[in-house]
Amino acid sequence: MSVLVIENIYDILLQTFPAITEEEVQTFLNKHDETLRAFLDGKDPNKLIILNTVPSQNTENQQPSSPKISNGAQDKQENKIEVGAKLRLASENDVELVGIGLYFIRLENKPVPKKVDRFNEAVIHGVIPAESIEGLFTLLTHVYGPVLENQEDWGKSSESQAKDFLTTVSRFSESLSQIMSFQTPELTLRKPDMKYLTSNVPKSIIKSRNNEVMVAHFEEVVREWTRQVNELLAERAEDNKSTDIGPKAEIEYWKTRYAKLNSIQEQLKEDINRVAIGVLKAAKKQISKDWNDIDIKITDATNEAKDNVKYLSTLEKYIEPLYNGTPLEIIDILPGLLKNIGMMHSIARYYNTTERMTELFVKITNQMIQNCKNTLHDNGRLWDQDTQTLIRNLKLCINLNDEYQQMYRIERDKLSRQPKGKQFNFNYLEIFGKFELFCSRVQTLIELFSTIEQFKQLKRHQIDGMEANVNKFFTYVAELKRKSANLLDYTKNSFDNDYIAFNKKVSHLEQSLQVFINTSFEYITSSEHALKLLARFQSILQRESLKSELENKYTVIFHNYGLQLENVQKIYEQNKTNPPMLRNAPPVAGNIIWARQLMRRIEDPMKKFQDIPAIMNSKESKKIIKMYNKVLRALFKFETLWLKAWHESIERAKAGLQATLIVENDGQYFVNFDREIFKLLQETKWLMRLNVPIPSDAAVVLMQESKFVRYYNQLTHSLSEYRDLIKMINPIILPLVKPHIQHIRRKLEPGRLILTWTSMNVEDYLKSVTSSLSQFNELVYKLENIVRNRIEKNLMDIRNILLVSLPMETFSIEQFLDIQEKHIKKMRQKINIKNIEVEQAVEDLIALIMNSNANGQIKVRKDESIIEDIRHHFEQRMLDSLLYTTTKSLFMLRERIGNRNKSGYFEVITPFFSVNIELMLPHIMLSPSLDEVQDALNHAAKLVLSCSNKIDIWKFRGEDSDFSFYQEVARDKTLIKVIMLLTGGVYGLKKQVEEYLQNFLRYTFLWREDKTKAYEAFLNRCDNTPTLADFEIELKKYLNVEQEINLITNTYNIGSLSLNTSHLKQSLSDHAASWKSQYAKNLHHNAKSLLEKILTEIEESQKKMGQKIETLENLRFVMDVLKDVRE
Repeated sequence: MSVLVIENIYDILLQTFPAITEEEVQTFLNKHDETLRAFLDGKDPNKLIILNTVPSQNTENQQPSSPKISNGAQDKQENKIEVGAKLRLASENDVELVGIGLYFIRLENKPVPKKVDRFNEAVIHGVIPAESIEGLFTLLTHVYGPVLENQEDWGKSSESQAKDFLTTVSRFSESLSQIMSFQTPELTLRKPDMKYLTSNVPKSIIKSRNNEVMVAHFEEVVREWTRQVNELLAERAEDNKSTDIGPKAEIEYWKTRYAKLNSIQEQLKEDINRVAIGVLKAAKKQISKDWNDIDIKITDATNEAKDNVKYLSTLEKYIEPLYNGTPLEIIDILPGLLKNIGMMHSIARYYNTTERMTELFVKITNQMIQNCKNTLHDNGRLWDQDTQTLIRNLKLCINLNDEYQQMYRIERDKLSRQPKGKQFNFNYLEIFGKFELFCSRVQTLIELFSTIEQFKQLKRHQIDGMEANVNKFFTYVAELKRKSANLLDYTKNSFDNDYIAFNKKVSHLEQSLQVFINTSFEYITSSEHALKLLARFQSILQRESLKSELENKYTVIFHNYGLQLENVQKIYEQNKTNPPMLRNAPPVAGNIIWARQLMRRIEDPMKKFQDIPAIMNSKESKKIIKMYNKVLRALFKFETLWLKAWHESIERAKAGLQATLIVENDGQYFVNFDREIFKLLQETKWLMRLNVPIPSDAAVVLMQESKFVRYYNQLTHSLSEYRDLIKMINPIILPLVKPHIQHIRRKLEPGRLILTWTSMNVEDYLKSVTSSLSQFNELVYKLENIVRNRIEKNLMDIRNILLVSLPMETFSIEQFLDIQEKHIKKMRQKINIKNIEVEQAVEDLIALIMNSNANGQIKVRKDESIIEDIRHHFEQRMLDSLLYTTTKSLFMLRERIGNRNKSGYFEVITPFFSVNIELMLPHIMLSPSLDEVQDALNHAAKLVLSCSNKIDIWKFRGEDSDFSFYQEVARDKTLIKVIMLLTGGVYGLKKQVEEYLQNFLRYTFLWREDKTKAYEAFLNRCDNTPTLADFEIELKKYLNVEQEINLITNTYNIGSLSLNTSHLKQSLSDHAASWKSQYAKNLHHNAKSLLEKILTEIEESQKKMGQKIETLENLRFVMDVLKDVRE
């Protein structure tokens, strides 16, 4: 326990009780330390109430205080404690409050936190005021009451539970109000001056009568009392009358009156008041005589009020539902309410007058009316509520009135059987007149909202042709809404006038409805459909005028029903030999269903017609009823004949159960179950659904249906599984598995020869067959697994192997041969592994068959010839796979080399071999040549063929046999054909290659012609004086040749060959450059000679012009030189 928490409690005590000293507070805490510790440690008690004790003092002059509320926050002035007050801890049974008190309540049964700031989270505390009842009443009335009434979320509590809680709170608040009314005088008499107080003994009284001042004062006070009391006595129940007041007001009136009168009597008992009356009597004043009369009246009035409160209080539990209950709850309490009122009328001393009893009934009636209004308004405005719910509530109000009057009459009649007792001779109209007027309005509202609901139904059903009338109606309703605000105000007749006008408009719409109804029935030929339509209209249309119109339609429908009977009779006569059958229905049940359907078509309408005496008693009905009986008898006879035929067929169907379980045909087993039994079972089930009595033989067969179906399904499954397993076995190993098959057939034989469907040991037979099939199934699946996953899969993998590597790239022949050798070696190893796996799988297959014994029941004989056949078969399969992959590989190599297209040219996607075109003077040739390429292909083909030379044959052949599959592979004719095609594969490209090489022959002059002779011919053409232009022409010629050579593509593809021209282009370019170099050298030589000549001439001219000009002859010489230079 924290010291800080104790100090907090210490401070609270000092603030609450400021008159108590700190020492007294500490003493109090020390005294109750154990209790306080238990409280803070989470133990009992969970609450502490601390009170102050005040010495008794004279409180004569204290006036009653007004109610106050305290929550522990009042200031010291309000919590003032008288001197001498001390603290005490109240116990459970001793909580007498004097002044104020202080409470601490622990919220949970766990220790209080030691931190002061968390103290208020675990403990609530507050001040209890001296006026605790008044404070609690004020809190409930002004704080909690409004909050609770407006609360919407009540958690898991239902609406009725919340309502009951609010009712309880209201009752408790009323109880507090009554207690307060008794505690606080309702009427305070004037008190005589206390200075005239004397002993209330005869001697003192007689002595005081001579004191004129005292007598005059007492006379004045008593006269004031007389006025006050006369005013109180003059109050009558009429002051409590009102047109709408309820019975609670009556009870409150008498309780209040009793409280006032009782208060006066209590005040008159005080010493000073008794002295005043005694002195006036001794003085023989007239006022004393008047007061004696008033005192008698007070006593009588008090007795009357007390007696009335006594009996009226017995009605409170019955009156409460009038305020907080529903009309249904009020109906439940009516017997008890009327019984108690009758009893009160019989035995009450004062309240049993006709006037008061009538007034009580009127107030009860008023509250019932008000309760009905509240109930009707609970869900909002009447116009906005769900119509059907509103109509139910309106009818509840009428039921309440009926039950109220009925209970009243029952109680009245009960009292009338006791002539000497009090009777209910009250004004019936005065009591129930208002309720009748209210119910009259309610009945009008029921008619109004029933009509609205009727048209709502019409709108929801969306009946064609009714849209316009429905829209008009709701227009009229909207107009009525605008005119009528308070529909439940029965004291005003404005609504009645509006409703009359509304009804007139609706009458026109009803006429349109009647025309529509008549039209709807004109085109219906089926009586059943007509009755359904009539029922549909009756469920929608509720107004009396329309109901009577609908009742008349029965006659029209009944007439049409007669025509329908004739039609049914014709249908029966036409189809009775071959009636239309229900899909999947067996013959007997199908015919009975057809007959019963015809019966239903005529029976259902007739059942409804039988409930209408007006139709059944008419003249026309006799003829129709006669025809109805005739058709019905024919249909019954038809059903009886089919049932009789079915009964006779039951024995024939049962005979099929004596057949054996299975039969054999051409070595195949089949389930031998008579289909007539299935038909019998099907007929029986269908007829049971039709409630047809089932013969015992058919019932017995039906009881065993699950057994027969199980036998049939198991046998069907077993035989199907047997056939599937036989199909799964590879034909080559079937002879070796034959002992296992014979074992299964031996297990099946009893079902073919001995056992029938009714035998007792069919279950054991099925178990035996199932067990044997399970073992056989295990064997077959193991064999299938070996064949599929170890033999066939490996063989397929070998067939899918490609012995040559054919990437979409171009290689030299050296690279090609290197790649093929590595790839073939790798594939040979892979094939060899799979050959060994297949051989081992075949041996495992044989061993599995030979070693499977089925618990010693099967003897498998080792037949070497069969085993040899199996081995030879699978070895041949291996050879076929090798042949296939070898042939496929060579064929793929041929395809990769190239195919001839329609034009005769070879086509490949990407060339395979890279070949250089080179200038080998004096010829242009391929390197490597076509012969070398073909030799490489032939070598690759040999490598592929030799792959099988390394694949060992199977060991079962013995040591003298060949050691590989090569000889068998090499002898295959197809393979030889592919090799022959591959051998000449490249030579087919020779012509195209030569044609391409011919393109380069135009450059032969570059190396065949003599450069010197060509230059001399050039000089001769130029008369040995070639100009620069002549040289330019020759140089451009060889420059063009050089450019043309550069334009030649570096590679050219022909079939599988990629011809590389790089070397050739380089050689041709070199030769063209040599020719160009020769002419350039000669041009350079000529240019050099000419330049030297020009330089010589310039030097000579400079020398000539460099001489001195001294004479004209010198000048002429220089001018001539200049002229020559210019020229």
